[in-house]
Amino acid sequence: MSVVSFTHALKALGRDLMNAKHEPETRFLAQVLMDAPVCLHLGASDGRHSFAMIKAAPGARVYAFEPSSFSVAALRQGIALRGLKDRVIPIHAAVSDKPGTLELVTPQKSTGKKARAYAFVNSHGDTDRADFTGIGHFTETVQVLRLDDLDYGRVDFMRMDIEGAEHAAMLGAAGILERDRPHILIEVHPIILEQRFGTSAEALAEMFRKLGYRFFALAGDTIEERQNFDLDRDYGDFFLIHPDRPLPPGVFKDLIGKKAA
Repeated sequence: MSVVSFTHALKALGRDLMNAKHEPETRFLAQVLMDAPVCLHLGASDGRHSFAMIKAAPGARVYAFEPSSFSVAALRQGIALRGLKDRVIPIHAAVSDKPGTLELVTPQKSTGKKARAYAFVNSHGDTDRADFTGIGHFTETVQVLRLDDLDYGRVDFMRMDIEGAEHAAMLGAAGILERDRPHILIEVHPIILEQRFGTSAEALAEMFRKLGYRFFALAGDTIEERQNFDLDRDYGDFFLIHPDRPLPPGVFKDLIGKKAA
């Protein structure tokens, strides 16, 4: 057991207990998840959103994908500390449109520390990231899985924060999207989508539009509908809600119902 990753897991548990440092969108998870959902957490890091999903839907089962060796160790330790080994299942892998291996690049901050939140998978050999200025990088070879090759039965929800790999991951989950229409919370990275993966936020949006998804974003203390992934910064979170899937009471159900009426 790494002392550093265990310390990280303990700090994360402390933040949870104090309800501190949670991304603002997590408070809307209870308005998306219902009953006993099957959730895929892509780019799980130390599990912060995985544990938030369990809190929002105590019957949930979360499959948490994380390529970083350090982060998946902290994730496993966080699961153990919370007694959630049967509820949150860690998977040490990245996701993309085809299985294999890729290089995980973690930029180095000017302080010398790893900028783990900016780690990204890479197949081009170039370790530069246009939206982050560092003094170097660290790399490790990681396993890559294609979600359509896995069998989790019905998938109800996806949380995705994978630093530009969103489009490739969803190409590899085309069957799940077509079959299950899961609701999705996605962090979109337009700059690195283009720089690292040769695609765009618009191409990603069009994939979801064709499937009938509606786009919602946080606006202050509430949620508003959008027509695409409009951003005023380098990245942003969006809820993708499919009208054919049920929703618990809340803002998304109200907005979907209002449009249908």
